Amino acid sequence: MCGIAGKIFFGNKDVDKSEELPLIKKTLSMLYHRGPDDEGYIIDRNVWLGATRLAILDLSSAGYQPLVNEDKSLYLVFNGEIYNYLELKDKLKGRHKFKSQTDSEVLLHLYEDYGVECLKYLRGMFAFAIWDRRKRELFIARDRLGKKPVKYYYNDKFFIFASELKAFIDHPNVPKEVDPIAIDLFLKMGYLPSPKTGFKHIHKLPPGHYLLVRPNRDVVVKRYWKYDFNERDDWTENEWKQVIEEKLIESVKFRLRSDVPLGIHLSGGIDSGIITALSSSISKKRMTTVSAGFDEPFYDELPYAKKIANIFNTHHHEVIIRPDIIELLPKIVYQFEEPFADPSMLPTWLLMQESRKHFTVVLNGEGGDECFAGYPWYQMMKVYSFIKPQQARNLIIGLLKYLYFFTHYKDFDTFAKYLAVLNEDKINNSIIKKMLEDLRVYLPDDLLVKTDITSMANSLEVRSPFLDQEFIELAAQIPLNLKLKGFQTKYILKKIALKYMPKDLVFRRKKGFLPPLDEWFRNKLSVYINRELSDKRFNKLKIVSDINIQKLIDNHLFYRSNNAEILWRLLCLNKWFEVWIDN
Repeated sequence: MCGIAGKIFFGNKDVDKSEELPLIKKTLSMLYHRGPDDEGYIIDRNVWLGATRLAILDLSSAGYQPLVNEDKSLYLVFNGEIYNYLELKDKLKGRHKFKSQTDSEVLLHLYEDYGVECLKYLRGMFAFAIWDRRKRELFIARDRLGKKPVKYYYNDKFFIFASELKAFIDHPNVPKEVDPIAIDLFLKMGYLPSPKTGFKHIHKLPPGHYLLVRPNRDVVVKRYWKYDFNERDDWTENEWKQVIEEKLIESVKFRLRSDVPLGIHLSGGIDSGIITALSSSISKKRMTTVSAGFDEPFYDELPYAKKIANIFNTHHHEVIIRPDIIELLPKIVYQFEEPFADPSMLPTWLLMQESRKHFTVVLNGEGGDECFAGYPWYQMMKVYSFIKPQQARNLIIGLLKYLYFFTHYKDFDTFAKYLAVLNEDKINNSIIKKMLEDLRVYLPDDLLVKTDITSMANSLEVRSPFLDQEFIELAAQIPLNLKLKGFQTKYILKKIALKYMPKDLVFRRKKGFLPPLDEWFRNKLSVYINRELSDKRFNKLKIVSDINIQKLIDNHLFYRSNNAEILWRLLCLNKWFEVWIDN
C-alpha cells in the first residue's frame, strides 16, 4: 500500500524545480502515514510523480517507487494490491524482465502490453498513475469498487492529484472553497457521493473509472466497469452453495499472500466468521484476530467474536470503545478531510489502531451485506409492500414512535424512520434497485472511505474477500430469493456458514458496529453535545437555526425521538469547519 501523488503542467511549461521540490516534499510528508517505509519521486519535463510506500510484497529496495520500465518510457506510482499478480506475471515473463517480486512491476508491464485495457486483467484494489513518455499522457485509474481513493484538481495551468486532498490543498493556486451543494448532500446522507469532496473544484475519481490527462489541457474521465444484476435461474440452491463457497475460498487464498504479518478483523458476525474459518483452514499458521466492542451490552458483540475465535483457536485481542473516544474527533475529522459522519468511524479508528500492534495486513468481512442483502432496510422494504393503504403506514409509524417514547427501545424508533423514509421518497419498492444503489454509492463513498482512511492513518492494509471483483460479479447473479428468503437476510450465506459455525451464532440477531451515541448524548456526552452545537461560530453559518438545534437536543434527551444521527452529523460538520476551514 502507498500514498501517491503527481502533477502535470499544461502547455510547454516544464517543472520549475526551485518552486516544485519543496511542494513535492511537503506533499509526500502529508502522505507519510500511508507509506512509512520509503518515499520517492521523479521529474520529467512538465510532470512529476511521487509515492510513499508501505511494503507488503517484496520488502527490498527493488519495490521502491516510482517504478520505471526497461526503456524508461513509463513511470508508475501505485497504491493497492493486485491479487492475481503471480498469474499475470507468468503470462508476461516471456516478453519482460522482472527485477522485483512486486505486483506493481507486473502492473507496469501489463500496461506496456495492453495500454488502458490492462484494467480488465486486474483483480484487486488499486489507485495508480502511469506517465507515458511516448504518448505524453498521464493515465490514472481507480479500482472497480472504490477501495483506494484518487482526488484531483485542475485549472488552465496544471492538473494535480493525490490519494488524499490534504496532500495538495494548501498548494499555490489550489482554491480552498466550501461547496454548499456538498454540505447539503452531507446533511442528508452523512457522507459525500463521488465526485464531491466538500471543496469546490476538487473531485474524487469515481470507482470503476479512469482519467487521461494530456499537456494540451485535455482531461477525460471514462468508466471502464459497471455492475450487472442479471440473475441466473439454471442452478439449484445446492449448486449455488458450492459455487459461492469455492469462489470465496479462492478469494481468501489470494488475500493471504503477504510478506508481512497478517490477521483478521472479527466482528462476531457470519461474514468475518466465515473469513476466519476459511483463513484458518487455508493458512498453515495460527491466525490472529482483533475485535472491538462496547461497555453497553445492547451494542456489544465481543462475546460472539470470542466464541468464534475459540472455535478456530486464534490469537485473539479485544479493544473496548468508551465515550472518551470523542476526544479524538478533531484528529479523526482531519484524517477524513471530507465532511463524514458514519458513527462507526469511532470504533473503526480504535480497531485499526489496535490491529497495527499485531500485524500490517488484515482481512475483514466487508461486502457480505451488499452481496447477500444483509441490511435491515431490505427487510423493511418487504414490510412496506405489505402495509396498505397509506393511512395504515402512517398509523404504524405513529405507533412505533409512541412505543419508543415509553419503552426507550431503540428498534421501535429505527423501524419508524425506515418506514418514514419509504413514505417520503415514494421510491420504487425494488430491493434489487436498492442493492445496486448501495453498491454504487453507500459502499464506496461511506464504508470503503471509512476503511481506507482509518486503516491508512495507522499504516495498515485491509483486504476484503467478499469484495473481490469476480465474487461480486458472481453474487450479482444469485436469485434474490436466495439472498432474502421471506424476511431472512443472507439466506444462502447462512446456509454455507452452518458448515463452519454453530447455529446459534449463524442465526443470532445482528447488532452492527455502531457506537451507542444515543445513550452517550443523553448521559456522558450530554454537556459536550450542548456546548459544541451552541458554538457561536458554527451558528453563524446558519446551517440550522439555534432554536432548531436546541429542539433536536431536547427531543433527544426526553426520548421524543432518537436524534443521535442528525446531532452527530451536525457535530462532525462543526468539527470539519473548525479543522479544515477555520485553521
